[in-house]
Amino acid sequence: MRPDGIESRLSPDRMGGEDTMMAKIPLAVAAGLLLASACAAQTRITGTLQCDKPSPQYTISVNADAGGAARTLLLQQSKCTWSKPLEIGGAKSTDAVDSGIVEADASRSRDTGYDVSSMDSGDQFTVRYTGMSALDGGVAQKITGTWSFTAGTGKLKGIAGRGTYNGAGNADGGVTVQIVGEYQIPKK
Repeated sequence: MRPDGIESRLSPDRMGGEDTMMAKIPLAVAAGLLLASACAAQTRITGTLQCDKPSPQYTISVNADAGGAARTLLLQQSKCTWSKPLEIGGAKSTDAVDSGIVEADASRSRDTGYDVSSMDSGDQFTVRYTGMSALDGGVAQKITGTWSFTAGTGKLKGIAGRGTYNGAGNADGGVTVQIVGEYQIPKK
C-alpha cells in the first residue's frame, strides 16, 4: 500500500510478486521483435524518372506582391518514363503521368502534385509529392522534395512508404529526378 493509503494497481501484491516482473521481460522482448520485424518488412527502392515538358500547362500571372516580386501559378501535367525503373513486389515501373501545381517567382518554385506510375504487371501506384526547385531563367536547376504512396492497384493495393527525390530540369523543358525511398505491401 502507498503512504497515502491507496493501493497501487501495479504493486507486487496485486501483480503476483516478483515472478510477474520476470514474466514482463519476455513480453517486452516479443514486442521489440515484433517492431523489428515490421521495420524489416520495409523494402528500399531507387529509380530515375524522366518527364517531358508539361503539356497541358495552364499559367496564371499574379501581380507583384508587397515585396515587389511577381509570381506565377501553374497547373501542369507531364508524361514520364522510368529510365531506371523502381522494382516493387517483383514488378518494374514503366511509365507515369505527373500532375502538379507550381507556385513560382523568378528564382524558385514550390511544387506539389501526384504521380501515377504503371508497372509492367499492369498494376499502378500513386504518390503525392511536395518540394522546391531553384530556377534560373525559368529552368529548374535543382529540384528537391519528398513523396509518399497514397494508393495502389492489384498486388500494390495498400502500399505504404515514402522517400525523397532530387534532380534538375532539362534543356527541352522536361525534368529528370532520382527517387530514393522504401515501401511496404500488406500481406494478403
